Amino acid sequence: EEHRAEGIIAAWAENGIEGSIIGRLTEARDMVLVRDGARTDLPEFPVDEVTKIFSLRER
Repeated sequence: EEHRAEGIIAAWAENGIEGSIIGRLTEARDMVLVRDGARTDLPEFPVDEVTKIFSLRER
């Protein structure tokens, strides 16, 4: 699927939008970040900035 991401980046570039591939998604197992071969657990947040926006709209 990486070629699909490259196509999206190319389409953005054609429209003056900069972008880059910064990672890849794999089968859902553990939520880890691999950087320079070192694995680190990703933190879990019960609420993120996007869900905060939607919760504010419901008030």
